[in-house]
Amino acid sequence: MEPQRDCRVIETRATRQWTGEDGIVRSQIRPGIDFTVEDSAESLAATRSISGDVPVPVLVDGRGVRSATRESRLFWASDEVSATISAMAILVGSPVSRMIASFFIRLVRPGFRLRIFSDEAAAVRWIKEGCP
Repeated sequence: MEPQRDCRVIETRATRQWTGEDGIVRSQIRPGIDFTVEDSAESLAATRSISGDVPVPVLVDGRGVRSATRESRLFWASDEVSATISAMAILVGSPVSRMIASFFIRLVRPGFRLRIFSDEAAAVRWIKEGCP
Protein backbone atom coordinates (compact mmCIF):
# COMPACT_ATOMS: atom_id res chain seq x y z
CA MET A 1 0.00 0.00 0.00
CA GLU A 2 1.82 3.07 -1.27
CA PRO A 3 0.58 6.55 -2.24
CA GLN A 4 0.67 7.77 -5.82
CA ARG A 5 3.60 10.01 -6.51
CA ASP A 6 1.60 13.24 -6.86
CA CYS A 7 -0.86 12.88 -3.98
CA ARG A 8 -0.80 14.70 -0.65
CA VAL A 9 0.46 12.51 2.21
CA ILE A 10 -0.13 13.45 5.85
CA GLU A 11 2.44 12.06 8.28
CA THR A 12 1.74 11.60 11.98
CA ARG A 13 3.78 9.84 14.64
CA ALA A 14 1.88 6.60 14.06
CA THR A 15 0.48 6.81 10.52
CA ARG A 16 0.85 7.95 6.91
CA GLN A 17 -2.44 8.92 5.26
CA TRP A 18 -3.53 9.78 1.73
CA THR A 19 -6.45 9.38 -0.66
CA GLY A 20 -6.19 6.81 -3.42
CA GLU A 21 -7.44 7.45 -6.96
CA ASP A 22 -10.57 5.51 -5.94
CA GLY A 23 -11.47 8.06 -3.24
CA ILE A 24 -10.65 5.71 -0.37
CA VAL A 25 -8.49 7.22 2.37
CA ARG A 26 -5.51 4.99 3.14
CA SER A 27 -4.11 4.98 6.67
CA GLN A 28 -0.88 3.05 7.03
CA ILE A 29 0.12 2.37 10.63
CA ARG A 30 3.89 2.50 11.00
CA PRO A 31 5.59 -0.83 11.78
CA GLY A 32 6.17 -1.59 15.44
CA ILE A 33 3.90 1.18 16.71
CA ASP A 34 2.23 1.05 20.11
CA PHE A 35 -0.95 2.95 19.16
CA THR A 36 -2.15 5.46 21.81
CA VAL A 37 -5.28 7.59 22.17
CA GLU A 38 -3.18 10.58 21.04
CA ASP A 39 -2.28 8.63 17.89
CA SER A 40 -5.98 7.94 17.31
CA ALA A 41 -6.82 11.64 17.61
CA GLU A 42 -3.99 12.61 15.23
CA SER A 43 -5.08 9.95 12.76
CA LEU A 44 -8.69 11.18 12.79
CA ALA A 45 -7.52 14.78 12.36
CA ALA A 46 -5.47 13.72 9.34
CA THR A 47 -8.51 11.96 7.85
CA ARG A 48 -10.65 15.07 8.39
CA SER A 49 -7.93 17.21 6.82
CA ILE A 50 -8.03 14.98 3.74
CA SER A 51 -11.80 14.57 3.49
CA GLY A 52 -13.22 17.84 4.79
CA ASP A 53 -16.74 17.50 6.17
CA VAL A 54 -17.72 14.49 4.05
CA PRO A 55 -17.68 11.01 5.67
CA VAL A 56 -15.21 8.83 3.78
CA PRO A 57 -14.27 5.15 3.58
CA VAL A 58 -10.91 4.32 5.15
CA LEU A 59 -8.58 1.41 4.48
CA VAL A 60 -6.31 0.91 7.49
CA ASP A 61 -3.11 -1.06 7.03
CA GLY A 62 -2.70 -2.41 10.54
CA ARG A 63 -0.23 -5.13 9.62
CA GLY A 64 2.65 -3.47 11.45
CA VAL A 65 0.94 -2.45 14.67
CA ARG A 66 2.51 -3.87 17.82
CA SER A 67 -0.18 -2.86 20.31
CA ALA A 68 -3.09 -0.47 20.86
CA THR A 69 -4.23 0.89 24.19
CA ARG A 70 -7.80 0.33 25.33
CA GLU A 71 -8.30 4.11 25.26
CA SER A 72 -7.18 4.30 21.64
CA ARG A 73 -9.65 1.57 20.67
CA LEU A 74 -12.51 3.25 22.58
CA PHE A 75 -11.76 6.57 20.85
CA TRP A 76 -13.06 5.11 17.57
CA ALA A 77 -16.57 4.65 19.04
CA SER A 78 -17.13 8.41 19.33
CA ASP A 79 -19.73 10.39 17.37
CA GLU A 80 -16.88 12.51 15.98
CA VAL A 81 -15.39 9.43 14.33
CA SER A 82 -18.76 8.24 12.98
CA ALA A 83 -19.26 11.69 11.44
CA THR A 84 -15.90 11.38 9.65
CA ILE A 85 -15.76 7.73 8.54
CA SER A 86 -18.41 5.95 6.44
CA ALA A 87 -16.70 2.53 6.41
CA MET A 88 -13.42 1.03 7.58
CA ALA A 89 -11.57 -2.02 6.33
CA ILE A 90 -8.61 -3.10 8.48
CA LEU A 91 -5.78 -5.07 6.87
CA VAL A 92 -4.10 -7.56 9.18
CA GLY A 93 -1.12 -9.79 8.53
CA SER A 94 -0.08 -11.42 11.76
CA PRO A 95 -1.83 -13.07 14.67
CA VAL A 96 -1.04 -9.97 16.77
CA SER A 97 -2.57 -7.49 14.28
CA ARG A 98 -5.62 -9.78 13.83
CA MET A 99 -6.08 -10.00 17.62
CA ILE A 100 -5.86 -6.20 18.02
CA ALA A 101 -8.35 -5.67 15.18
CA SER A 102 -10.72 -8.27 16.63
CA PHE A 103 -10.59 -6.61 20.08
CA PHE A 104 -11.21 -3.29 18.36
CA ILE A 105 -14.35 -4.55 16.61
CA ARG A 106 -15.77 -6.24 19.72
CA LEU A 107 -15.04 -3.30 22.00
CA VAL A 108 -15.91 -0.39 19.78
CA ARG A 109 -19.00 -1.30 17.73
CA PRO A 110 -18.72 1.98 15.80
CA GLY A 111 -21.45 3.77 13.85
CA PHE A 112 -19.93 2.79 10.51
CA ARG A 113 -19.35 -0.43 8.56
CA LEU A 114 -16.22 -2.24 9.76
CA ARG A 115 -14.50 -5.47 8.70
CA ILE A 116 -11.10 -7.20 8.95
CA PHE A 117 -9.22 -8.42 5.86
CA SER A 118 -5.91 -10.08 5.09
CA ASP A 119 -6.15 -9.19 1.37
CA GLU A 120 -6.04 -5.55 0.23
CA ALA A 121 -7.95 -6.13 -3.02
CA ALA A 122 -10.79 -7.84 -1.12
CA ALA A 123 -10.90 -4.93 1.36
CA VAL A 124 -11.16 -2.38 -1.45
CA ARG A 125 -13.93 -4.40 -3.16
CA TRP A 126 -15.89 -4.58 0.11
CA ILE A 127 -15.59 -0.82 0.63
CA LYS A 128 -16.68 -0.06 -2.95
CA GLU A 129 -19.63 -2.45 -2.79
CA GLY A 130 -21.06 -0.67 0.25
CA CYS A 131 -20.44 2.91 -0.85
CA PRO A 132 -22.95 4.80 -3.01
